[in-house]
Amino acid sequence: MIMLITYGKRFILLCVLLRLYVLGLILFLQVKLQLNMRLVVNLSLRTALTVLHSQWYRLDKENNKFIKIVPLNIVDLLTPIGIAHWIMGDGYWDNSSKTGVICTDNLTFSEVELLIRVLKSKFNLTATVRSSEALRRTK
Repeated sequence: MIMLITYGKRFILLCVLLRLYVLGLILFLQVKLQLNMRLVVNLSLRTALTVLHSQWYRLDKENNKFIKIVPLNIVDLLTPIGIAHWIMGDGYWDNSSKTGVICTDNLTFSEVELLIRVLKSKFNLTATVRSSEALRRTK
């Protein structure tokens, strides 16, 4: 992000930017005063999603891709509203078996088992693992 600022607002802007940089909300900050007395600020912001992203994804350095993970403290994080969002985003109703299905294709088997245990212990929901091949056959 690049901003051109006039002389009168310079001091206040620098104070605000410095405060955000110290708090860690700005990742990169570069300030230049041009010959025409214009202040050029180049910065990179840290959004609130950065923290959430690092909680739910890890970088696979071999493929240079982010992979979705299930945090070990999922039992503390998962709420009824969270389950509703999860179903709306990655789930559907399977009419043939009269069950709700949540797609967990990119998770490891141990992460799926952890989710099953949390759903049972915290919400008394019964969940089982079904392969995507079995789901394709029922449709």
